[in-house]
Amino acid sequence: MISDKSNDDGVAMNFTNKHPEFTFSWSRLCVQTRDDNKFSCAAYLRGLKSGGKSQQQRRELLVDVSGIVQPGQILAVMGASGVGKTTLLKVLSGLDDPSTLELVSGTIMVNGRVTTRNERLKSSCIGHVEQNQVFTETMTLHEHLIFQAMLRMQSLSMTDDDRRACVFETIKLLGLEKCTSTIISKLSGGERKRLAFATVALTDPSIMLIDEPTSNLDAYLAKSLMDTIRKLAVEGRRSVIIVLHQPTSEIFKFIDLLCVLVQNGKQAFFGSTNSEASPFFANDCGLIGSSLDVYIEQLAAPETTASKEALQAVERFAKSSYALSLDSLTTPTNNISSLSSSLTTTYGSTPNFFDK
Repeated sequence: MISDKSNDDGVAMNFTNKHPEFTFSWSRLCVQTRDDNKFSCAAYLRGLKSGGKSQQQRRELLVDVSGIVQPGQILAVMGASGVGKTTLLKVLSGLDDPSTLELVSGTIMVNGRVTTRNERLKSSCIGHVEQNQVFTETMTLHEHLIFQAMLRMQSLSMTDDDRRACVFETIKLLGLEKCTSTIISKLSGGERKRLAFATVALTDPSIMLIDEPTSNLDAYLAKSLMDTIRKLAVEGRRSVIIVLHQPTSEIFKFIDLLCVLVQNGKQAFFGSTNSEASPFFANDCGLIGSSLDVYIEQLAAPETTASKEALQAVERFAKSSYALSLDSLTTPTNNISSLSSSLTTTYGSTPNFFDK
């Protein structure tokens, strides 16, 4: 269905999907911090101040955040530091800590079906690449991937030889052949980023969540890495969500959809990067500038500077046709049999996110 590509060294890089395709969506997520530990020092001091009564300190991290990403698309979540971008990824993947975070309201869906945190956490259909992936620095790149393959692919009906073959293909896929025998501590920043992708790509996830893939990389390496992510999404028919902090205009060329968060985790925009974002910020919000990166920079300024513009964008977006369209797209599907029928037509048998 999809032809193989080659990297700069002429090595075949097969981004063709072997997995089912899943549309990933979420509707009106509200997330707060949780403080249920009555025996903590902080809780004790708060109790003293309140006359011995225990008080819970809660802070809103995400407020009415919605979104959707389909196979072959890249959605970028953007905003200033501390607005909830990483929190959103963790909640979507099921990696959030219920002892510190609470999903107060909202739904997270796969192909229109509401999922639970445990279903998302246990499903190998979701791959989460963290910003600062932890490695055993004394291992070689190859040793690390072999170990991860044996650990992550136990539930699959594969032999050890099959797993080793998968490692070999993944190394080629991410262009890591030249550093296969390199100790991880000796890898460059770009190679470490690719190794983090390779670790997650071993299980061939249908949905990939990637936190700050271009951070600490120069412009050339950032563009090269985004090109790889683009191939994983488009040619591999994956639904990809990435968190970006300060992308350049070149990076925007790789992105299909944009979700902008501002202070207190409020949503200021969701829509197409190419045709909708700039007109919304320029015409509806009255931001000054000529390019999307300039508009984002204004909204990501310190609260004292950007508060008025950010709150105005939140209000305008909530009343816009973009928000209405997003609400209709992120409504849970009631007719599961109809959905399953359409998927069966595509794949021959209904792909099951909840069994992987």
